[in-house]
Amino acid sequence: MSDPVKGLLEAYYDDIATRKAGGGGLSYIHDHYIIQSPDVLPPDWSAELPLILIYVSSPIQITPLCVPSLEDRKIFDITLSILVESVGDPMVGFVGDDYYTGVLTMAQDLEILYRRETFDLSDMCHATQIDYSQRSNLPFSHKGIAQAHLTFQHDAVDMFSS
Repeated sequence: MSDPVKGLLEAYYDDIATRKAGGGGLSYIHDHYIIQSPDVLPPDWSAELPLILIYVSSPIQITPLCVPSLEDRKIFDITLSILVESVGDPMVGFVGDDYYTGVLTMAQDLEILYRRETFDLSDMCHATQIDYSQRSNLPFSHKGIAQAHLTFQHDAVDMFSS
């Protein structure tokens, strides 16, 4: 087995694309991107909100499981940041209204979809954090953009061939 971080990022990306297109609960998302860090703009400057940024949010923790063998336990924190335009009223972007889905509902939908989803690439997955703060280091940071940041922790055993 190899380090599953690339596979996990691609799995989130592909699953979001499928759910956007197939009416699987994320039809309100216009764009989504894998980025290296949260302070880097997505590759497409014409990105339309609401969008999801997918990235590894902290250094990967590695713990040797057995010294003679080459097995390591790795912890991967994958964050999905949702950015939503507030359409004139800051509360509409955050809580939504009859016509517009707010970031609170979007974050709840993502938590329900992914809180135990391992994509068969990790041994365990759980949501570790939901943050609604305005992060100034994100692209598109502006007081008129509501934000939610969900972190999912994946636990996997990386077995190297000797």
